[in-house]
Amino acid sequence: MAVLNWVWRFGWLSSRMIAALVWPTASQSWPMARRTLKKMLADKLVLVRALPQGGDVYLLSVKGARLLQDAMGVKAKGGQSLPTGNAIHRACGNWHLISQVQAGMGIWTEHEIASGLAPVHTVNGKLFDGLVVNDDGLITACEIENAWKNRSRRQAVVEVATRHLGRDKLTRIGADSAGQELYLARLSLVCTSVDALRSMAASFQEAHRMLTATEMCLAAVDVSVLPVSPSLVPGEPSTGNLWWDVIQPHSLG
Repeated sequence: MAVLNWVWRFGWLSSRMIAALVWPTASQSWPMARRTLKKMLADKLVLVRALPQGGDVYLLSVKGARLLQDAMGVKAKGGQSLPTGNAIHRACGNWHLISQVQAGMGIWTEHEIASGLAPVHTVNGKLFDGLVVNDDGLITACEIENAWKNRSRRQAVVEVATRHLGRDKLTRIGADSAGQELYLARLSLVCTSVDALRSMAASFQEAHRMLTATEMCLAAVDVSVLPVSPSLVPGEPSTGNLWWDVIQPHSLG
């Protein structure tokens, strides 16, 4: 049931991702995940889809969705028509959110946000790649950068940050199913390469020079480089803060 629930929430997952979510501390977590998925495939509870660049991902079948509905009362649907999209981009976001789950945080995935299953859909028209729930309803929005973005798309991310972060009053962006109000508190930029991070940092640095992005705003943006292989295996992440670790040292230099 845990495998079905996580596959439904993320849309699709690799066997390594399922291992990290369901058996995070087991020494044989990946073999356990593969054995479980093999049985679930035989029982037609999940579907498997091969990616063009190599590797497989798993999606919910109609039978698996029905079982999940009956057992947990959720509005699960089969993923047979679900597009995998940019697999590296989605995998980077998945792995980042999985690390937050392992740290005990609540999350809403890109799939949940895009499908209208999360309490927050867009912020000023920006559809984020994930949401992490901190204490007291404080939300960290996640933006995944897999490749160079054109100026307008980078600017959309910067505008959301400059409008809502680093201010005395937090922006209310919704409420969860329990009625707890949710406030946008931070932004997490997760990049698959240093080049992708440099591109976004340059746009934020320009906003700082134009006096539209304050130091408090930039300090509310966390950054990380999380490389992902073509077979969706994550590398070692590097983390920091946009203001303290990226922009300020550059300006001092």
